[in-house]
Amino acid sequence: MSELVIKTAKENGDLPEAMNTYQKNLRDKWFFYDNDVAIFWDGDKMFQVQNDGKIVDSFTENETIATVEKAEQIADEYVAEKLQEEMLDNADDIEFQFRSPDLFRM
Repeated sequence: MSELVIKTAKENGDLPEAMNTYQKNLRDKWFFYDNDVAIFWDGDKMFQVQNDGKIVDSFTENETIATVEKAEQIADEYVAEKLQEEMLDNADDIEFQFRSPDLFRM
């Protein structure tokens, strides 16, 4: 079904309830972040990380996640952890530059 047909059917109230539920379930499985980062949850244990539409990472939880809220919390924690790692990596680079004796030579 094309997007236009779905939109028109929704406006007319002709869209089957199963389709509304499917779209809601699909929409609930995506979590969006700054810089074009999105995480897709498969509804069970697996998460797929995308940046600008390209898969850049994936991870799996040990237990089945029962709710969208819990999945979102896990995705949020993943993003926070990766941002922290990136900040630490950048801090190491800056510290190295200041310790380098060649930095102050002209």
